[in-house]
Amino acid sequence: MSVGNISRKRGIQCCLLALDIAVGYNNAWQEGIQARLRKLKCPHNMFNMVKDFLGDRPAHVTVGNCLSSKRVTKGCPQGPVSGPTLSNIIISDLMKLLSNEANVKIVVFADDIMITMQGASLPDILKAIQTSLRTTDKRCKENRLMISKDKSL
Repeated sequence: MSVGNISRKRGIQCCLLALDIAVGYNNAWQEGIQARLRKLKCPHNMFNMVKDFLGDRPAHVTVGNCLSSKRVTKGCPQGPVSGPTLSNIIISDLMKLLSNEANVKIVVFADDIMITMQGASLPDILKAIQTSLRTTDKRCKENRLMISKDKSL
């Protein structure tokens, strides 16, 4: 039975907020991933492996005979299965904060976040939405991420 059906039977209001992290793991801030791994007390050998995996990756662009290079500080390498995992490390703190809110449930898949809220009245729901959006906005700014307004509901 869906959350909506259960809520209706109990006379509770509910709302679903669907958010999309813009460019997902292509936009993951590498220093933010490392900071989060330190906070999670990641074993030193694993931390160094991730740091080496992400670090010192140049991007090269050639236009005509001109070559330009720049050190990449955002994003995870394309292809490896670790990309979504590393991206989720950076948003795991956000998920923990949102999960601590009363009557809020979170589902995350890659760069998509679904937040369901329940409350006795519309004002309760609106307050939960505002709190969740403020928390999300703050964490995204801290981790140099953005919510895709075109893909979020």
